[in-house]
Amino acid sequence: MKAPVKKGQVVGSIVIKQGGNEIAKTDLVAGADCGEAGMWTLFKRTVKNWFTFGE
Repeated sequence: MKAPVKKGQVVGSIVIKQGGNEIAKTDLVAGADCGEAGMWTLFKRTVKNWFTFGE
């Protein structure tokens, strides 16, 4: 999924199956707006992943 995401936008769904039969399905809806990550945010995520790898 690509950002930005707006509050209330359907971002996916959950399907519950039993024995191969679909018994329930519901949409996943964004609870808040989410903009694109900037370079600084991407850098921080990368560094954090280096130090938390395997935890």
